[in-house]
Order: sequence, then C-alpha cells, then structure tokens
Amino acid sequence: MDIAKCTLDGNTYNAVDFSQLPPNEMSEKRQNLVCTECEKDAFFRKASRTGQAACFGARPHEVDCSFASAETQRVENEGGDEDRLRNPGQNIVIDLNYGAAPRVNVDVEPNNQEGGNEGRGRHVGNRPRPNANMQRRLSTLLRNLINSEEFRNSQQQITLGENEPTTVANFFVNFADVDDQHDYQFHGYWGLLADARLGNNGNLWLNSGGRGNISCLIRAENVDAFYQRHNIDDVEDFAGAYLLILGEKNTSQNGKPYVVASGLERVALQR
Repeated sequence: MDIAKCTLDGNTYNAVDFSQLPPNEMSEKRQNLVCTECEKDAFFRKASRTGQAACFGARPHEVDCSFASAETQRVENEGGDEDRLRNPGQNIVIDLNYGAAPRVNVDVEPNNQEGGNEGRGRHVGNRPRPNANMQRRLSTLLRNLINSEEFRNSQQQITLGENEPTTVANFFVNFADVDDQHDYQFHGYWGLLADARLGNNGNLWLNSGGRGNISCLIRAENVDAFYQRHNIDDVEDFAGAYLLILGEKNTSQNGKPYVVASGLERVALQR
C-alpha cells in the first residue's frame, strides 16, 4: 500500500515522502505505523536494490479492509493440509533437525510401560496420554501460528527436547503480548517484524516495534548463514516478515526486551 499513519505524530505519509525522512526519524517512526483504514500494525519497506519501489504493508489487515490483498492478508501454507495441526490426541514434538528428511508420525502404545522412549512424549500429571507423536519443524509451526487462530489457542500438547511438555497456547507468545511476566521465561516468541538493523559489532537485530517492543538477536557469527538460509540480500528484506524464535526473554540495562537465538535451528522466518 502507498500510505500509512504514524501513531507518534498522527500524520499520514505516502511511501515516497516517508523514504525521504532523516534516518533517525524514519527509524523511530517506521516502528509506529498503522494502516490508515483498519489501524492494524503496519511496516515500511525501503526501495530495494532490485528495483522494487518503497511501500507500506500490514500482515494481516482486517478482513474487510480495502487494503487487504492475497499477498498481505495471509502467508501461503506451503505444507498443505498435513500441516494443519488440530488433532488434540497427538503430541507435537518440535523437530530442530533443519534440512533433514521429514520424520513420520510414530504410533505409541498407551499401555506399554517398557522399552525405550524414542519418538515418545513424556506423560505427566493427569493429562491424557497421547496416542502418537507428530514431528514438526519450526517453519511449519510458524505457518500454523500465522494462519490459524484455532491453532494459536490450542490446548494440544507440545514438547521440545527434555523440556516439560506444555500446550501450544502456553508455549507460543506473540510479540505483541510479551510483557514483564515473560522475564527469563523460555517460549516460542513469534510475530511480525517492523525492521532490522546490523549493529557495529555485526550482530543482527530483528525488531518487532519501538523501544518497548521485543527484539530478536542473531549473533554476528551466524548472520551470513542466516541470510543464506532465507535468501536474504538486504536488511530491508526483513521488514514485514514473520519470525519465530525459541529462547528466553531478557531485558537490557536500558529496558529493551530481547531474545537471543542460541542457534539458527531455533529460528524460523516466513517472508
């Protein structure tokens, strides 16, 4: 879209004029944009080196917003129906083995108390024992978080490594919902990126909004591999993308909330 509203000054900008703002002013205002019609959070993307013009966008707009389009309203679910994770009788096991062949579901005999635990989720408390595990990668989980409110609110069990099993609704936290209660808590934090920037030390900061909003850190030694994995050519390519990162929420000395990726296998990006 060509126009967006800045909540800091209440002004409406067209993309060309916005792109000509002083760098510091643009940096602050681009993290405080909304759609002029539906007022959903918006992002600004500078003109690309490949010739794409500067533009605004929002993902998603409200359903009845006239600015909504097939490109901005949803992320294509490339996995098809098999990636619609809505079977409450199955335990989702997060698969961090990026690039390997997908693992098939493993049936679990509910009353079998013997043998190894390979492919099984742990049974705790009085929860019903799941009859199968579903191995799912972060990219699949991110698509479902974006596309399905039912999945986001699901009480379906989910497991990562040796962590205690929890539910989808408890484990995944949208960037917009992060607050002090999440301090030092391990979750799958996800949402829309407003912008990104490279620090002087080479670290990549992926920002979900202004100073009070959470940012995600990719350490300098992983930045090149991260760009290659997601076919990124320019830091501007991150604006308007969705990110899912597994980690603990921390707060810097100046009050900035952030999450550090301990490895690229714990990050998924959807552009």
